[in-house]
Amino acid sequence: MKISSVKKHGKIVYRVYAGNDLKNKRIYKQFKTEEDAATWIKDELVRRKAHGRLTAGLDGALVSGWNKIDKQLREYQTNLLKIGEEALQRLQCVKMEGTPTACLEKFVEFKIKQGRRPAYTSDLKSRCLRFIETLPPDLPAKSIMPEHIQAHLNDLPGEMTQRDNQYRNLGAWLRWATHHGWIGSDPMPRKVRGKAAKITKGEAVILSPDKARSLLEATILSNENKTVPCGLDVMPFVALSLFAGIRPAEFRKRVYDKKGKPKVLNLDWSDITPEGIRISAELSKTGLARVIPLHETLKRWIEFHFLWRKTNTGPVLPSRWRETWDGWRKKYWVDQQGEEIKWNADQLRHSFGSYRLAIVKNAGQVALEMGNSPDIVLKHYWRWNTLEDEAEEFWGLHPVAALGPKHSKKLKDQKTTGGFFDR
Repeated sequence: MKISSVKKHGKIVYRVYAGNDLKNKRIYKQFKTEEDAATWIKDELVRRKAHGRLTAGLDGALVSGWNKIDKQLREYQTNLLKIGEEALQRLQCVKMEGTPTACLEKFVEFKIKQGRRPAYTSDLKSRCLRFIETLPPDLPAKSIMPEHIQAHLNDLPGEMTQRDNQYRNLGAWLRWATHHGWIGSDPMPRKVRGKAAKITKGEAVILSPDKARSLLEATILSNENKTVPCGLDVMPFVALSLFAGIRPAEFRKRVYDKKGKPKVLNLDWSDITPEGIRISAELSKTGLARVIPLHETLKRWIEFHFLWRKTNTGPVLPSRWRETWDGWRKKYWVDQQGEEIKWNADQLRHSFGSYRLAIVKNAGQVALEMGNSPDIVLKHYWRWNTLEDEAEEFWGLHPVAALGPKHSKKLKDQKTTGGFFDR
């Protein structure tokens, strides 16, 4: 090992060649004096000699395996020593042992103590549980890795906005978990920046009148087939979402009381009256109560459903709703080849917003009905190319006029708002 001298910034410095880095660039140790450089060389020679004695007693097969892995890692601009040190540091930071679900429960408790609204904590927990369901069985919380998160985000349906929202939800939980010793280091994958991260905002995905008609008809035909899941179970959700713009989370929501105990709030049939649909402050996403006017088309669908079922009391949605809804779509919302039709998040509510705005042309009124701001309504639901005749066709999709008397025969001799509203 030789000492060389170079001039830097007008001063002479001494350096010693110390090998190549991962990119095969020469590495030099730099010193202020030649004596310091000579001392380092002496110590380095002693270290290398001791290192040789240490490796002489190691299992050759083990060393060979380490060397093979190290070579593979160098292709990714790292090495076995660096990876091992990072893993050791991560494991040493873990103070809490448990499952991802147990970790999430503690995080939700923390948020409740912070005074966060039940709607927020319930929605956050629900979204994080969807991620946990994708993890390998028996995986401890400390072993959650960026690869798990990225695979989950890549598989999410819908637009980029949904993946960004889930990235934010998971980040809130997993960074808390890292800070509180459940995970050794922040597992959130680096978010793409620049042009690749730009999201096209604007018009929401809606159903055409023909698609809406097909969906409504499917809720009837699947009921006549008397199969499971039953069309009568999903019909109220489809009709109330299409013709009242109710958010999916405003049908059923898990909240927590001041003691942190969970309870479930439901949109109840008693909340639906001729004057409108009452969305309570607790059930509302924004925390503000509202009353949605009952359109004539929706009244007819409610009456139609009542004449079939006759038991419209209690929660609007049945138990195990997620399984029922997903199972029904997979079986009945299919194309001519039997393939499941892509489902865009909130497209029923978005259809209501666009077709409602096309008729009333009053963003403030539609905003009050949807529980949004006028700016959001104009940004997402105003469509210059949504013609009034399309909107009128949409709002004419009541059972008799849209689907024909064959499927609506029970309404033949009934008043438009009789039955359910006369109870």
